[in-house]
This record gives sequence, structure tokens and C-alpha cells, in this order.
Amino acid sequence: EISTIKIGAYKLIINYLGYKDYVIEKLLIIPPDKINQDIGIIKVEEDSKVLQEVQIVGEKALMQLQADKKVFNVEKSALSAGGSVVDVLRQTPTVDVDADGNISTRGSGNLQVYINGKPSGITGANKQAVLDAIPASAIESIEIMNNPNAKFDAEGEAGIINIILKKNYTKGINGSVYVGYRTVYKNSI
Repeated sequence: EISTIKIGAYKLIINYLGYKDYVIEKLLIIPPDKINQDIGIIKVEEDSKVLQEVQIVGEKALMQLQADKKVFNVEKSALSAGGSVVDVLRQTPTVDVDADGNISTRGSGNLQVYINGKPSGITGANKQAVLDAIPASAIESIEIMNNPNAKFDAEGEAGIINIILKKNYTKGINGSVYVGYRTVYKNSI
């Protein structure tokens, strides 16, 4: 029902989302003595040119600030193609890595390294060797927590670096073997 139409001649086009337009070619004339007109039942066809497929793609921001941590998404970074965790940490804001591979935040190297939210057991002496063994391509994100919440045990620490590995990454054992050779001479007297 269309109300408040003025007297005159009209071309009627019916359109609706997902259906083909229906056009009545003959002009519809509304005379002064016959304002109410019945044009009957109109059948409209579905439009087969409606969208075939819609793809919605969302990407994480390179850095996300949350209430208790800063999250750096490594997957979209160019560093994830090669290198190790230490190389990624060198490019991570708020983290300092010196030439010897010592890691610090806010000027203190007294921090803990977690992997997937669990203490890694990496200590100062072997920290660089262990982190060099983890390829950058295995990392999803790095979380920097300067003031960790109660979930983490960070008493007296400068903070926590939590390395989140990709879920589909194949787990295995990485390690290094150092072999040395020494000759001992006995002095015969």
C-alpha cells in the first residue's frame, strides 16, 4: 500500500535487496476520481548475481597495549622469516639486548623468561644460548610484563618476558653439543 500519492502519471519500479527489479512499463495514471487503484499481485525473482562469497580478513596490530602487558605480534613481522628469539627481542620496543646477548628491560637484567605462560627455567648463564635455539618462525607473540599480576611469581624481578609459541608448531628437543679435545702430557722424572 502506497499512501499520499498526488494525482498524475507514474512509472512503477519495485526493488528489494536480493531480488531483480520489477518494472511496470505502462504508466500508472492516478485520476482525481479514482485515487485507490489495485495493481494486483506482483511476483519478483531472486537475483542470482548476489554475492557468491564474502571473505572477511582481520589482522592483529603489530603491538597491542593491555592493562597488564604489552603484546608484540611477531607473525606479521619481517623478522619471523629468519633469525632467533634474540633477533626478535632486539627489535622489540622496551627490551634491550646488548652485544653479548644479555636481555634487560627498564635498565635491569633481573627478569624472568616464560614460554607459553610457564617458567622456562632459563637462567642468566644459559639465557642467550637457549633463546638462540628457538627460531623466530616458531613465535606467535611476545608479551612484556613490567608489573606482572598475581598469576606470575615475579617478586623482586624487573618483569617477565613471555614468549608465546605458535599452536601448530611441532614440538621437539633442541640442544647444543660442545666437544673438546685436550692432550695431557705426563712429565717423567
